This record gives sequence, structure tokens and C-alpha cells, in this order.
Amino acid sequence: MRQSRSECNTRLLKTDGTVFRMHLEATVRIPEDGKQVCRTVKTDISSRRQAERALMENEETHRSILLASPDTITITDLDGRILMVSPSALLLLGCRTEGEVLGQFMTVFLVPEDRVRFHQNITLLIQGVVAGPVEYRGLCPDDCSYDMEMNVELLRGSDRLPKKIVFICAFGRDQR
Repeated sequence: MRQSRSECNTRLLKTDGTVFRMHLEATVRIPEDGKQVCRTVKTDISSRRQAERALMENEETHRSILLASPDTITITDLDGRILMVSPSALLLLGCRTEGEVLGQFMTVFLVPEDRVRFHQNITLLIQGVVAGPVEYRGLCPDDCSYDMEMNVELLRGSDRLPKKIVFICAFGRDQR
């Protein structure tokens, strides 16, 4: 038996004049007797497309907030590995590009004496104990240190389980 398959996305017009998105899939089978059998599946994907657009807009909004914030914003995985940083965080860390810090642990940028306390506070946060703003000492590339107040919040997935951590650090004007 031979078989061929085609699929495409298209826009169609409803009888009321509204446009909707449709996914079309066609399969043609030609059995040994030569009688072609065609099966088509039509799926309205309008709501999925709307959700995808809303998600892209939401991501763009979050990226704009990250870029515009004067405070340093860092997003990590639950182990504290850096996934994303704001431009102001890059300046503070002495880096030019995100690539220089992505994958590194947040603790690399804290003074050694604050690293254990940082991990303890993250563990408490993941366990549901609100840590609130915490003061730490940051470590600059030239080994000088600075005071900062770090606010931390869990980013949860649709299942409401923690997926990532966002850190927002504020400083006095004279500490940047």
C-alpha cells in the first residue's frame, strides 16, 4: 500500500464573515486494489494562535521591563544558575554580554561569607517560607564588595510548581 500525506495552516472565512485559522491534514492511501482512500482532518487552531500571540506579547512585555529597569534583575533556575540578566545587572557584574554570565551560579557574584546563607534562604523560599528582602554583599570583578538588598520571588509554571527564581537587587545611589 502506498501513502502520501500533506498538511498546511490556512485562514478560512466563516459564514458570518469572521476569519479563523485552520490546520488541514490530508492522507491519501492507495491499497493494492488501486482504489484511493483520502482522509482529511480539519482543526480550528484560532484559539491556539491567539494564545501563542498573547504569550509572545507577554514575553515581550517582560523583556521590556527587564531592559528598562534601573535595578538589577537576574533570573535563575532553581539551583541558582543564571538564565537571564538585565543590562544594569551586567554593568554591575562588569560584563558586556549576557553570554558572559549565563550558566554561572549567582553565588559567584556574592562574597564568600554570604554564599551559605544565600543557599539557605533559597531553600526556604522553595519550601514556601517567605524570606522577604535580604541584605547581601556583592562581589565585583575587581574583588571590591558592595551592599545590596535582594528581593526574591519564585516563578511558577502552569502546574504552580516553582520553575525559576527572579532576583531584584536595589542599591543606594552611591553604590553603583
